[in-house]
Amino acid sequence: MGFVVCIALFLGVVMFMPLPWQATRAVNPLMVYFHRLTPFLLVIVGCWNCFWYAMRNPDTFWGTAALVSGIAMLLAGLLLGMQSREQDQHLQARVYRTLKPFRLPVFVVLLASFLLYFITIIQLNLGLPIIS
Repeated sequence: MGFVVCIALFLGVVMFMPLPWQATRAVNPLMVYFHRLTPFLLVIVGCWNCFWYAMRNPDTFWGTAALVSGIAMLLAGLLLGMQSREQDQHLQARVYRTLKPFRLPVFVVLLASFLLYFITIIQLNLGLPIIS
């Protein structure tokens, strides 16, 4: 499951970066699908990290890492999913405007969590010791 979390974190990092190809997402139907799937994936994996793994292992390093990365993925999923509703007057728009100042901290935590999971997966595959 660490591999799935690592992929979800990577997708979250990519979606938060201001890339030039994000402007073409309305033209390419694959990009539209990618932009709709990523927030859903972040919320699902973030819930699994927070409410299953972190709650079962609260006193370990990886339980704490799962809690931190899970909260970051939940916030990232909310921010990315409600991004198009910023101009509306509905509750979703107010929630998005409330969470918008946290974009940079969420991005930094997503990037740090991705690097932690990615480096650990590489170390495991090479047979090197990891953080326990």
